[in-house]
Amino acid sequence: MFSISVQVVTYLVEVGFPPLQAATAWGFSGVLLVIGMLTVSWLDGLLGRRRAILLAYGITIVGILMLWSLSRYPNIWMLTGFLFCFGSTMGSRGPLVTAAAMSIFRGKRVGTIMGTISIGAGLGSAIGSWAGGLIHDWTQSYDLVFVFAISSVVLGMMPFLVAPALRR
Repeated sequence: MFSISVQVVTYLVEVGFPPLQAATAWGFSGVLLVIGMLTVSWLDGLLGRRRAILLAYGITIVGILMLWSLSRYPNIWMLTGFLFCFGSTMGSRGPLVTAAAMSIFRGKRVGTIMGTISIGAGLGSAIGSWAGGLIHDWTQSYDLVFVFAISSVVLGMMPFLVAPALRR
């Protein structure tokens, strides 16, 4: 997420959107973030936690692919699709991951578990942002940044696909 989120406005300008339109569009993702959090939480009750989380990850990947395709097909519809897919799922998994951890780990060590998850999320944000910029600087292209972002999202999905405690 963070490997591209810090570069969205610059990328949109680079692919042909006016700077004010690019900044406004990305700013709108903040509104979508709240809507996405509420929707994914609602889906948690409707579909179950694992399915809601995996659906959110899948929608994020679709959003990244839409953003990536803007370099070849810059249009407002693809930008809108990206904003709805990526923007609405940016923070939507955090509360569900916390709830999943709380349902698995209980007792005296729950603070340690939650702290570890928070540290991991913070490190992922920092390293992802740094790595996205570094990859772009090395390649002078966003293509590998998008590959890195999609790979990171898939890596984030893996525990929910393979860990027996998270598959319930």
